[in-house]
Amino acid sequence: MARNTDIRLRRSAVSGNIPTPAQLNFGELALNTADGKAYMKRLENSVEVVVEIGGSITPIIDNFAANGVSANYTISIVPSTKNVTSVYLNGVYQNKDEYTLAGSTITLSDVPDSGTEVEIITLRASSVLDLPDGIVNPDTLSTGSPAWDEDGNVYIGDSLQGTISSTISQSTAQSIITFNDDTFRSGKLIVQLISADSQYEALEALFIYDGSTVHINEYGNVRSATNTLGALSATVANGNIMIQYTRVGIQNIDAIVQYNLIGVSAPTDLSSGSSTIDLDDSTGSI
Repeated sequence: MARNTDIRLRRSAVSGNIPTPAQLNFGELALNTADGKAYMKRLENSVEVVVEIGGSITPIIDNFAANGVSANYTISIVPSTKNVTSVYLNGVYQNKDEYTLAGSTITLSDVPDSGTEVEIITLRASSVLDLPDGIVNPDTLSTGSPAWDEDGNVYIGDSLQGTISSTISQSTAQSIITFNDDTFRSGKLIVQLISADSQYEALEALFIYDGSTVHINEYGNVRSATNTLGALSATVANGNIMIQYTRVGIQNIDAIVQYNLIGVSAPTDLSSGSSTIDLDDSTGSI
């Protein structure tokens, strides 16, 4: 058979390669010739995602107990169309004309009796980029770097980044951030300070631990008042490096520390559970 035109789609011959939403236009197809898979771009909850054509379908199940008053039921995702939803009352399938869909809310044509079991099943195609909430969280990431935990600590290679807050309520040196000296060796800190009488100050500092002493240098400072609110210092005790602040007045000071810590060695994969670093906002400890 003669070939007059050779039409080729966007493609890759490398197994595992998947296009990103930015690489595809709506209505455009992409092929992975090594895996024998095809992909397209679509909108899911107003987020652009790439889905595998003919890929797996995931049922999302929402269960409710009717209260005898309301006919409205808000489910956990926004279906693309009513046709991907199924509603059951006490296990009995409801026809599509017996309810309406608006966003993530299913409205039944009649209010079910109190205690009726309402089950709503929504079919969703598995997405290469699956962001139903518009939020990336640790559960949606594979292991490896970067990664983060539920406290917002971000791990990139052997470094740890994050923010922690505390209140300086005493006139002696008080720890504003504490971490294990076997885990981290050096770092950069940006500290925001706001006193109870509305004095503002921000400072930037570097520190390094040589195995016995913490050396810290504050090289940047800006404040709203003539005098500083206090002084930054560092010490080591019981295997922990403690960055401390000593206030000079009697007013309590709210401190927020943005930190970038460089590790002695790369942290273990967070999923192992053995090296997960927890933040305690009340003590400023990592």
